[in-house]
Amino acid sequence: MSPSTKNSRTRDPDRTLRPFFTYYGGKYRAASRYPKPQPGSVIVEPFAGAAGYSVRNYHPTTRVVLNDLDERVAATWMYLTRVTSEEIMRLPLYDGT
Repeated sequence: MSPSTKNSRTRDPDRTLRPFFTYYGGKYRAASRYPKPQPGSVIVEPFAGAAGYSVRNYHPTTRVVLNDLDERVAATWMYLTRVTSEEIMRLPLYDGT
């Protein structure tokens, strides 16, 4: 796979949002078993990690409060919630090496 192909990203509007990163104890898969919040409600994740429940149940009118003791996780979410989608799309892809 060429580097340009590897880093190309397209957004499929029918695709469900996925967590930005994986995290031990992730709630993304388990979130489908919990009730969905009503649009306009508040989701509070006291142990945010990758915010699997919030990501799976995101709605533009839902307010999300994320907390995490891990300063790197908190800083990642602080950054991601304050930058534009264009800035996020310019981030390099991590290939695991």
